[in-house]
Amino acid sequence: MNGWFQDEARRRNARKSTGPRTAQGKANSRVNSMKHGLTGQGIVMRPDMRDWYEEQRRHLGACVHRDRHHAANVEQDLALAAVRLDASRLALRRRVDDHWDDDRERAVQALARELAERPEEVSLRLEMTSRGVAWKLARLQDLADALRSRGTWSPDEKQLFLDLLGVPPIVRRYDDDIDDIEICDQILVEERARLEALKADVLDPEDESARLEALIGVPHDDSREARLLRRYESENWRKYEKLSEKLGMNVRDGERAPQPVVDQAAPTAAPPPRPPMPTPPVGASAGPTARRLVLVAAVVGPRARFQDEAGDTPCGWEGSRGPRGRTREGRPLTGGGRPVRQGAL
Repeated sequence: MNGWFQDEARRRNARKSTGPRTAQGKANSRVNSMKHGLTGQGIVMRPDMRDWYEEQRRHLGACVHRDRHHAANVEQDLALAAVRLDASRLALRRRVDDHWDDDRERAVQALARELAERPEEVSLRLEMTSRGVAWKLARLQDLADALRSRGTWSPDEKQLFLDLLGVPPIVRRYDDDIDDIEICDQILVEERARLEALKADVLDPEDESARLEALIGVPHDDSREARLLRRYESENWRKYEKLSEKLGMNVRDGERAPQPVVDQAAPTAAPPPRPPMPTPPVGASAGPTARRLVLVAAVVGPRARFQDEAGDTPCGWEGSRGPRGRTREGRPLTGGGRPVRQGAL
């Protein structure tokens, strides 16, 4: 009897939990299981993506017979592919803006945990990124503060000091004397100065350049989420290209892109004056070509046309210049296989 009562209680409870019954409730229930809307058939979309879809459908302007089921489906798939293509690119840019620093900081922390095991390799790998150098600078600063406050280091701090310098454990000696405060402090100052220069001059500009490249689509982010977004982008691009070709939506000639609007009210800075051209000295220290150019310019003025001289780039004429447009052997000068008139010389 207990089994019968339990079965009956389950049946009555099941009648009370039937889920949504109205059309609006069923539509809301469909949206609950959706994550990003970049996959699937597009039956369920977020409200903002639905508005985006309708806007793309109007802007595409595909000429199809919408009373035909196949043509309408092709148009809908084209608009959906366009929306998902833009959404994938927008999500990639948003991820770069929101998680660029956090992803690199986590990578540095994961690498720093291996410093004690492989100091010679991990120390070099930390110096390949701006955040890795910042992590090393912070540890060196902690060691410097401990050395100046206590006058010595603990065994763990001594090991960290050698790890940061990249000294392999196999070459370390237990009788090494690293208790000299002056020498240790000098090493810390020199190492920090080297890392600060490396970070400011090389690694910080590289990190900013990589971030800007990631914003325009260069795959610097190798996380799982970024790889999925790039896969969705490529899939929707292939689908969009195929459907647009199927609908005959080719790129046609049109107007050029408008020029950027320049604020006329803003004062325009005058360009800086051009520095005067340096004049080669006319003396024993100047070469023969420099002396000749200066002397000719002083005599004939700026409108003079300099003739070809020995050593100049040839103009394509066969032979060398001679009297009356002929070579030294008496043959007429030719350019491109045709004789050259004397007046053209």
